[in-house]
Amino acid sequence: MITTHLGFLAHRCHHPKAPNKYCVVEGDPPKDNITVCDTCELRMEQDDHPGFKPNKEWVYRSTADLVTDSLELCKHVPHDCRGICGVARSGMIPAAVVACHMHLPLFEVSKKGGLKPIGSGYRFDERQKEVGNGPLFVVDDSVHDGNTMWLIRNIIPKGAIFSSVYARPEMAHVVDHYVHESFSPHLFEWNLMNTLMMAPLRETGIKDPFLGEGLALDFDGIISQDPEWGDDRADNLRWLLDLKPGKYLPRRCAVALIATNRLEKWRKATEQWCEKWGVKYAKLIMSPYDTAEERDADFPKSAVNVKGPAYKESECNLFVESDPFQAELIHQFTGKPVLCPQSQQLFLQ
Repeated sequence: MITTHLGFLAHRCHHPKAPNKYCVVEGDPPKDNITVCDTCELRMEQDDHPGFKPNKEWVYRSTADLVTDSLELCKHVPHDCRGICGVARSGMIPAAVVACHMHLPLFEVSKKGGLKPIGSGYRFDERQKEVGNGPLFVVDDSVHDGNTMWLIRNIIPKGAIFSSVYARPEMAHVVDHYVHESFSPHLFEWNLMNTLMMAPLRETGIKDPFLGEGLALDFDGIISQDPEWGDDRADNLRWLLDLKPGKYLPRRCAVALIATNRLEKWRKATEQWCEKWGVKYAKLIMSPYDTAEERDADFPKSAVNVKGPAYKESECNLFVESDPFQAELIHQFTGKPVLCPQSQQLFLQ
């Protein structure tokens, strides 16, 4: 690491085609002294991929898709492979699938810790040995900008084979094998709540033409588990406070908009639940009905009249709804994309 005359920091470039090149990095150096610059000419050299066509609509892939598609990587694993290495965290899903099907040792590879063996079955044997004398097979769920794969190359022993299940076409050259091209923008179920998609404007200061201000979320069935509706008196909401988190609990940052058919008089209990589980949000829109009976008698109009206008008037460009029937109605009302993970449906314009 050196300092340039402008005061910026320079690190040796870890792009495999430029072993002796220095990249100038503005800001504090990474703790491990490994970096790939965002403006690196080599990193971006295939951004003008001749087959690349920007996708005009969302593409959604479920966790089940990831598991199924992972099996296609098995045919690229050499017979003398020493082991399968997953890139933590999400890369461990396809890596485990490949390792199990190929009966090979499984390792975790991370930028900070190098290779770590993963225990096997009830034996919890963490002393796994490479079974062959061939290359290691590295697996990640996707390649977007290529940075992770270039960094991993400096940790994995030489001669490793690099792969991903999905790859953005213009950066697919950073891996040896991939299963499907994945044009941007795309939605992955397994990291939907852990990406810049949640609130891109607040995190980057840039208004994305596809993402807008990020995601708008339903509450029950998305953030929390669907409740078995109980007594709706304001002094008897223990059933609501005791709800467990749902599969899509947002942890990374504040949600731009939560729109729910919960009654407005349940706001305090809902806010207490959010505080308990660390859910932050910019806006929470709730149903104005006086009682659950009145609301339910007017369903589905009651739900769409709350969620539809809130989403339409917002600058969010994707609503995540738990009920497929409501999802389609909200889409029809707003003309904007709505995702229903439960039914694996994406309603587009």
